[in-house]
Amino acid sequence: MFDAVIDLAVIGSSLLDLIQDGGGYVAASPPLRPEPVRGIRTLALEVLPDGSRLGELVKLVTSGDIPLRVADVYPFADAATAHERLAQGGVRGGVVIVP
Repeated sequence: MFDAVIDLAVIGSSLLDLIQDGGGYVAASPPLRPEPVRGIRTLALEVLPDGSRLGELVKLVTSGDIPLRVADVYPFADAATAHERLAQGGVRGGVVIVP
């Protein structure tokens, strides 16, 4: 049993069974937040657009201050191949599809 779970994989309310009574659950977005049970607090992340902060992140990535792990880059025409690669599992890093 866990004290809390952050559900970024969007598994859903079945994770509540793994949380101790009175624990916490965080969903990836407000519509995905399950109803509380057994005293478990349920919260949801809410991300609002902020162009200036996004620009700051781009600068940090470009400068190398925030390193990104990219497994593969695919052209848009090969998007199906990129999805097949993800479905195989074992991908370490992001799969990027570019125009």
